[in-house]
Amino acid sequence: MMLRLPNELVPAIAAQLDSERDINALARTNRRLLSCLDQFLYHRNIQYSNSSALKWSATCGQERTAKKALDYGASNIGEALVLSAENGRERVTRILLTFYAPDEDGDTEHGQDALSRAVTRGFASIVKLLLDSGKVEPDSKDSDGRTPLSQAASKEDELIVRMLLDTDKVEVDSRDKFGRTPLSYAVSMGSDSIVELLLDTGEVEIESRDNYGRTPLSQAISRGYTSIVWLLLDYRKAKVDS
Repeated sequence: MMLRLPNELVPAIAAQLDSERDINALARTNRRLLSCLDQFLYHRNIQYSNSSALKWSATCGQERTAKKALDYGASNIGEALVLSAENGRERVTRILLTFYAPDEDGDTEHGQDALSRAVTRGFASIVKLLLDSGKVEPDSKDSDGRTPLSQAASKEDELIVRMLLDTDKVEVDSRDKFGRTPLSYAVSMGSDSIVELLLDTGEVEIESRDNYGRTPLSQAISRGYTSIVWLLLDYRKAKVDS
């Protein structure tokens, strides 16, 4: 009987069903019903399920579903952006960024959260997308006052450290609530290459103390990182000579 109904009546009948799952089951009965109910299902999901289809597509990397949900007016784009970033879904992140409008929506928090999660998980391609979009602040701080640069240094992620420094929009010696700086984290991880990158900016203080009284130099000495000790001493000498 359903197969004989005019297309415009199918959504009206589907609206009488109690759950999205039931409507979805009906839509999958055949291609005609799926075509009739596709838009109806997305609109219902947006209205009654808080755009869960978009968030699912961001988590699982389903580009087609993401595009459809957005085209039909899905909300919570910022939340979806965080999910795609933390799961390394590059293509979906790219799609979401075309719709993400923090200046218009006043939603800057999700963009910063997306950057933070991509950095801590080492998804360099996602970090690049976010930075290149111009829609996130490269120097935003998390709840502990740590910037993406500090996070990348603590993960020994040289590529992401370079990306962040290349923006020229980060405070290289930013201190978190523990008094630690990106240099402090790089030293504690024993990362010569990142220490050198940070020193090359000329914007770090090797004698700055954290909340426990430790300096980058004292950390390097106590941990036996001889090569880093020499890097720091050479930097200090160059500063004095200048």
